Amino acid sequence: GFLVLNEKAGLTSPLYSSRPYREFERQFYLARPYDTVSGRQQFYIDHEVFQRLGATLPTARESLAQAKYPLQLYSPHTRWGIHSTWRSNKYMLRQQRGVPTAWMNPEEARRRRITDGDRVRVYSDIGEFQAMAKIAPGVRPGTLMTDHAWEPQQFRGRKGLNAPIAGLLSPLELAGKWGHLQFGAVWDGNQLAHETTVDVEKVNA
Repeated sequence: GFLVLNEKAGLTSPLYSSRPYREFERQFYLARPYDTVSGRQQFYIDHEVFQRLGATLPTARESLAQAKYPLQLYSPHTRWGIHSTWRSNKYMLRQQRGVPTAWMNPEEARRRRITDGDRVRVYSDIGEFQAMAKIAPGVRPGTLMTDHAWEPQQFRGRKGLNAPIAGLLSPLELAGKWGHLQFGAVWDGNQLAHETTVDVEKVNA
């Protein structure tokens, strides 16, 4: 069974054995307002920074990717850990290849004469890292995937997944003093995710 250490430690409500973890009890059952200006779930934000950047409503933007690098880099969650927890655990490493991998579409790999298990170099103008090629038909053409949260020491030269990524911070993350947009202990600015393009080549040992 499960050991419950704190019945009041739920994210949006106390913990109940018969209810979901995120059930929003405060809003749905106790009728307490959200921390937004309106007290409701809302999409429109009339903060001056959002207005200046044309972002008062969620809006699609053109990609920032560099055209000269043909592969869009993605970093999905790992299946063999929770973020970096257990990423270097020997038992979890046995469930996979045990080293950082770069998942590639078969056609993209064929064009570059890369085969499954080859060591490859993933690079952009910003930087590079090396990983083992993993050929997978489920990877879309024009993309390359590397599971997130590999530890730096698991990469050659300690150059990891973030090396070819500029890591731009959206100015919207810095807007505050507006309803739920407040700085706090758990504040964490998001990167502009998946805006990096790279290329990949086989490393000749």
